[in-house]
Amino acid sequence: MAKKYIIYVCWSMMSVLAMSMTVISPLLLEISEFFAVSLSKAGLFFSFNFIGFISFVFVGGIIADHRGKINVLKFCNLGITLSLLLFPLSPTYIMALLVIFFMGGFRGVINSTINALMVEVNPDDSSFYLNMTHAFFGIGAILGPVMAGIIVYTGLSWRYPYLVIGLFSLLISLLFLQMKFPELETSSRITWPELKSLLGRRKMILIALALMFYTGSEVGSWGWISTFLEQEMGFSIVFSGLAVGVFWFFMTVGRLICARLSRRYSIQKLIILLACMAMAINLFTGLVGEGFLIWVLMAAMGLAFSGLWPLIASYASELFTDYSGTLFSVLVTSGGLGTVFIPFFMGLMGEQIGLRLAMVVPSLFFLLIVIIFSKL
Repeated sequence: MAKKYIIYVCWSMMSVLAMSMTVISPLLLEISEFFAVSLSKAGLFFSFNFIGFISFVFVGGIIADHRGKINVLKFCNLGITLSLLLFPLSPTYIMALLVIFFMGGFRGVINSTINALMVEVNPDDSSFYLNMTHAFFGIGAILGPVMAGIIVYTGLSWRYPYLVIGLFSLLISLLFLQMKFPELETSSRITWPELKSLLGRRKMILIALALMFYTGSEVGSWGWISTFLEQEMGFSIVFSGLAVGVFWFFMTVGRLICARLSRRYSIQKLIILLACMAMAINLFTGLVGEGFLIWVLMAAMGLAFSGLWPLIASYASELFTDYSGTLFSVLVTSGGLGTVFIPFFMGLMGEQIGLRLAMVVPSLFFLLIVIIFSKL
């Protein structure tokens, strides 16, 4: 029973994490106008979010080793709650960047800790539970942009979606603090020799690169799609937010499917198949001229992206079984590096030559993922 409580709490927290991350997509134009900054500077919200994400991961892992993963989750969930409530109250652009840095930092620790916990609690079926964990992430990712689009469409400020998510996160934090959990067996601690050994392995470096390419491409794709639809396709904020919701709905469906497929088929082959699909779909997204085709492409993109993160992470966990905590810190950090640079680069391209061409950029990175997993 204690195991089930841990899993359910982790899944609910992952939903909040997703809402806090994807809510910005349909609000990006409103936020950039509020702070009177360009698109490329608005893109720094993604970068600072994930710089915080990277900066906190290893520190959080070390603290989790000494204080316990459950205690770290309780503290960091309070931290992200405070960040969600403070971000919409930020009076200046610089202050907003600082708050979103901490928001990303707490999210990074929670993400890494939950993924490691899923493997520890379910060692014999880690691929299934990682996919299920990210399916709940997908549920939150659907709710965030859809809710934001509806709230702003009614005439309310972009601040309100963040306040709503912050209050929901506060409720989870208060319930979580009241719950009692048994002590878990401690996995191997993060140590410099262990980290050095892991990073010295060719397969680990290639897997980390693949995850960096995927995560940056994913965030760049859904992060800029709302702005692309509003600027290039004439969508309203409600429909652009709904398009992100469609993407995450099919991302969630795809993760449920991949959770089952991972029990029957080679994880490596599934990764190659999904990366090939994602590469083709991103190319079509940049070329599409008809508005109704966007809905088909958003659904297809969600399905193609769906299993890549959990499948790559599961593939790594099966290769490096003795490095639970360190492995997921490395994987989450690698993904964070991709999200610092790729969405920002897409924003720069969008400002200089248009978002239509910028939306094609992820196809190159998916091609690299195919090459990497073909060589492993």
